[in-house]
Amino acid sequence: MGLAGLWLGLTASLIYCAALGTYICLRTDWNREVVKVMMRVAKEESKGYGGVETAHGL
Repeated sequence: MGLAGLWLGLTASLIYCAALGTYICLRTDWNREVVKVMMRVAKEESKGYGGVETAHGL
């Protein structure tokens, strides 16, 4: 197939990666992920390593 085969393979892999990424983003329970991150941050703060600082002071 030559060069056309290379381009076809690259295009197919790009479409596959885009579809998989979209599927993962749409199926993720973002509220649950936020809770998990908040629990992780609280755990690190309780260890005395310091907190997460933001530019807004939140």
